[in-house]
Amino acid sequence: MFKICKIVSAVALAVAGVSANAGVVIDDFSFDQATASDNTAQNAVYDKNDGIMTSSGFSASIMGGYRDLYVEKTGGAGAINLGIDETEGWLAYDSTGSAQGVGVVRWDGANTGMDVDVDGLAGQNITADAAGIQLNVIAADKSFDLTFDVWTDKDLTAGFDWQKDSYTVTVNMGQVGDFYIAFSNFGSAIFSNVGAIQLMVDGRGGVGGLDFTVDIIQAVPEPGSLALAGLALAGLGMAGRRRKAAK
Repeated sequence: MFKICKIVSAVALAVAGVSANAGVVIDDFSFDQATASDNTAQNAVYDKNDGIMTSSGFSASIMGGYRDLYVEKTGGAGAINLGIDETEGWLAYDSTGSAQGVGVVRWDGANTGMDVDVDGLAGQNITADAAGIQLNVIAADKSFDLTFDVWTDKDLTAGFDWQKDSYTVTVNMGQVGDFYIAFSNFGSAIFSNVGAIQLMVDGRGGVGGLDFTVDIIQAVPEPGSLALAGLALAGLGMAGRRRKAAK
């Protein structure tokens, strides 16, 4: 496992609910797998096919049983790494030198190919009275984007109308604290019928040498300070952009 050497950043991602103890773990990163590492820029434009992917073995601690890690270097000198520290329970993105690129962690069942298995989670319900996603950014030495993608069945049927909804959060340099993203920001996504989920770290656009870590991703209660978290989101200047695309 590579060392995190430039920033100490932990992002606790949680699907926020109502009950004090209810919840569904998406991934607690307690199960290790090979680090995905790319040190050769194949294409200056991210195209989802020129990078390196690794897949985990089966673990009940991962939604759908498996996770895929994918990295793609798009420029600069150095390497893009995405790996798991199972002892600490971290997902860690590490951009060495001036390397630029993307890192993706994906939950879509046992699929190990580059393409997303849009119904790999077979209509997983992750709401559990949930209302959104909470992020806890501890530290960041550079600005970068985190994009959440979710594939859901809009017809609430068994896999006939899987579509992707996305939401991008821009984390600015030096921003810390808890942030809340409502499910409604994902457009018409049906979080009670999820086929696949992924999180993409965008370290392109001059963001060389970016490092950060991500803590547990789980369904958890809606925080009592939800209103304050929303204010913190605006006050600290975290910008969100929504985009929607059909598979």
